[in-house]
Amino acid sequence: MEKIPYTRSLKVVCDNAANFFILDDPVPSGARLFVQHISIEDRTTLAAAVRFGRGKDAAEPHWWEEQLTIVVNTVRWMTKEQHMVPDGQRVLLRLDGATVGDRIWVEIEGYMAPKVLSDGPFTRVSRGEG
Repeated sequence: MEKIPYTRSLKVVCDNAANFFILDDPVPSGARLFVQHISIEDRTTLAAAVRFGRGKDAAEPHWWEEQLTIVVNTVRWMTKEQHMVPDGQRVLLRLDGATVGDRIWVEIEGYMAPKVLSDGPFTRVSRGEG
């Protein structure tokens, strides 16, 4: 299976003060993203929490984990070893308690790989005699 390195550096400015979402680009059709590391730093103020996850958009999140009490100028990172994002979905982060104008830096690292299994059920897979 071919693995294509994936590294994203996002620098965003918070435009609302409630629950601020950061969305990565969608995973292309026929591929999967294996996320091995995400770090986040709010370089401006203290935030209450950050959630790491995946989904099609902010309305349909699937959260992997949450970290509470984000201190200003302190880097936080996901603690799990690896997560998978299927095609059509994206990496999502939600910062709770950020303020308008906060400067937020995010690093996402991992690799892309093609789907290796059929979309159909296993019983439909035929095998040659041998």
